[in-house]
Amino acid sequence: MKKIYLILLLTILTRIIEITSPVIGWHSWRQSDTASIARNFYENGHNILYPQINWGGTGTGYVESEFHIYPFLVSILYSAFGVNDIWGRLLTLLFSFLTVYGLYLLVRKIINEETALWSALIYAILPLNIFYGRAFMPDATMMMCSVYGIYFFSEWLDKD
Repeated sequence: MKKIYLILLLTILTRIIEITSPVIGWHSWRQSDTASIARNFYENGHNILYPQINWGGTGTGYVESEFHIYPFLVSILYSAFGVNDIWGRLLTLLFSFLTVYGLYLLVRKIINEETALWSALIYAILPLNIFYGRAFMPDATMMMCSVYGIYFFSEWLDKD
């Protein structure tokens, strides 16, 4: 079995622990904001251009922040499987998993296989990466998009 598969398995195993736990912890305020935006997308017609939070007072609750692709995707999962925080956490886990593999591909392309394996392993077991790799937050989505953006830009540079 290739070593990268063991690292990817480790990525899943370290992030699946207590995956069903409620939105609590260090950044519970951010997780609950993201969860409320996802729920509002689900309840109000999936309009990605009008993200709403629940603490808007008497106003509409529209929020101006990053592009809300992550809570929008979670709201799609809500439509398919029902409203549950686990869908946001599992989506984050998937993006974290893909980030580890993307980092492996990028480092292998630029340096070598051994360094790529070490990079993927270290990224997979760093405590903050484990925390953010299972939290109901868009951080893992951003990391995945960044790593693959650099990787595919590098691929594009290598081709005519």
